[in-house]
Amino acid sequence: MSEKYIDEMVLELRIKHRQLLCKYDLEQDDIYIGHRLIHFNKQTLAQLFKMTVPDQFQPLSEADIRKRFTSERKPQIVLADGQHDAVLTFSAFASEKDLSDEIDQLKEALEKLFPANVFYERGIAQSASGAVHWCEYKSFSADGASYNLQFLFVLPSEQRVLGKFECDFPEYDSWRPCVLKMIETISPIEGDNHARNEH
Repeated sequence: MSEKYIDEMVLELRIKHRQLLCKYDLEQDDIYIGHRLIHFNKQTLAQLFKMTVPDQFQPLSEADIRKRFTSERKPQIVLADGQHDAVLTFSAFASEKDLSDEIDQLKEALEKLFPANVFYERGIAQSASGAVHWCEYKSFSADGASYNLQFLFVLPSEQRVLGKFECDFPEYDSWRPCVLKMIETISPIEGDNHARNEH
């Protein structure tokens, strides 16, 4: 069996796996990510919004946050799995810019700061809180390559929230469809029911 044929088989299996993941309901189905069976549930995050996330994701300690994020501007919410192989962060900030312009400027800033990054798709998901703009890219560090999906949405209070999912690059095929479903579950907390539909 040729190496090319094996590569084609692996690619075909990955495509089928991604198609299967797209059919799952995060709030009803457990999903295999690599060798782990992941259960999802809806959580209220920092009393700002709700989102369905893996129940294995727990808040990092202050010490772990300082260790992982060396810059002064650290995310306000940091959730990670037990091995810290997959991390979800959120930062709220004030802005009056259009979400599309915000995500464009974010991408441009990342390209200037980290020219080695490889950018893939960008898009807009719809959630109960309105439009969620996202972009994805591959980044590199001394520890290896990572898959990143950053997303941006507006709270009923008009605050923006910048979210980021990051995992080891070899697992991106399994995580990507789940993360795109996760951002569709973003919703206001009770009493804040005014969705925004920025494009």
